[in-house]
Amino acid sequence: MWKTLAPAHRLNSHQRHEPFWHGRKKKFFLLIGVLSLLLQLLFIGNMSYLYGSVWKSTLRYNAFTVLYVDYDDGVVGQSVKSAYQLLEGPSFPTFIQGDKRLYSSMMEVIGAVKDTSYWAAFVVMPNASDRIAQALQGGSEAEDYEPSSALTYIWNEVRYPPFSDEVFLQSFGNLVTRTRLAYNTLNGTTALELLNKNDPAALQVLLNPIMATGINIMPTTQQTKLFYNTVSMVMPILQQFFFLLILNGLSNELHLYSKLPLHISGLVRVGLSVVFDLVASLCMSGYIWGFRESWEVTRKQFALTWMVLWLLMHIHFLIIDACTAFLPLPALPFFLLTWIIINITSSISPFEANPGFYRWGYALPTNEAYTVLTDIWSRGSLPQLYRALPVLFSWWVAGLSLAICGHCYRCHKAWKLDEKRGNEKLDDRTRTAEEQGA
Repeated sequence: MWKTLAPAHRLNSHQRHEPFWHGRKKKFFLLIGVLSLLLQLLFIGNMSYLYGSVWKSTLRYNAFTVLYVDYDDGVVGQSVKSAYQLLEGPSFPTFIQGDKRLYSSMMEVIGAVKDTSYWAAFVVMPNASDRIAQALQGGSEAEDYEPSSALTYIWNEVRYPPFSDEVFLQSFGNLVTRTRLAYNTLNGTTALELLNKNDPAALQVLLNPIMATGINIMPTTQQTKLFYNTVSMVMPILQQFFFLLILNGLSNELHLYSKLPLHISGLVRVGLSVVFDLVASLCMSGYIWGFRESWEVTRKQFALTWMVLWLLMHIHFLIIDACTAFLPLPALPFFLLTWIIINITSSISPFEANPGFYRWGYALPTNEAYTVLTDIWSRGSLPQLYRALPVLFSWWVAGLSLAICGHCYRCHKAWKLDEKRGNEKLDDRTRTAEEQGA
């Protein structure tokens, strides 16, 4: 079998010191060793950067600010403050007292969460203490009393869904439980004095006086939400890299860089990238929508999602295209993996949960694209376009400029190589003619 794969003289060579290795063996193994070491350091460095972004993130939950408004000014509000003092610390969101005159209605509180002034809000409802006192006396007030009418919390789940669920739902649940205990401590004696012991409904109020109602601005309950800012943000980069491998390979094979005029080959390249990214972004929007389950999103949001992903993909194409033009082939894995990791790290979790150093990720295209997407999906409830769109278009302009330079450089190399091959062929013909003439 081996004879069909290689010539006999290649299989039967038993020289201990192959002449080919002279001057090459040491260089070969040295380069392999150095590049292998650099590759190990590349993975260690990149994964350390990724893991470090969420290292001990639970001790940075106090960076998440919550608007606290007390419309009650009674024992329920006092109980909330007492409970918060027990829970306050690095692992609990920071409550900021809001002025009732500034936030005179629930709509204004919800608006403060929508415009990203606060991550969430926690409200003691008006007359909460008085309604509990009346319900303890029994009668229709006790029968109609809803414990969840005492407190209300507001958050926007579409804003980093896994973190929103973990930070706020868990924290607010603990706060409500502690508030109930604090209420019994602060007002237990008075409650027993008011209690109508012959009314079962009043007894139920005493046992469970305080609960909370949650207002989720944009529910995001589908399980695929775990992928939106993680795996889904890697796919655009990989798609552009694979497409460029095909495009560059075919262009070299067919000698497009050396045979076509510079502007023609450039226009062909730009046109193909725009069309490919248009289709790729449509496909990505399609599988996000296809697995949305009961997520309430509209056709308009689908179209806007498509456009944002189109822009993001073309940015990645331009950046990777420029790097494939200027960087040698062994350096591409170092760039590509680093580009993937720093971009995914910028979108995988909110910067409030990261060490301060990671905030430079605001300048990366993936973070800003995900910010625009969450604003679209929440129907404008996360307005960050003033920052995100300038960053994205800056990347596009810079990427386009670098890609144009890279294309010129690539064509220049192809012209020189083609000229060199032409000169070699001419020399061969001249030499052959001279030999025949002799």
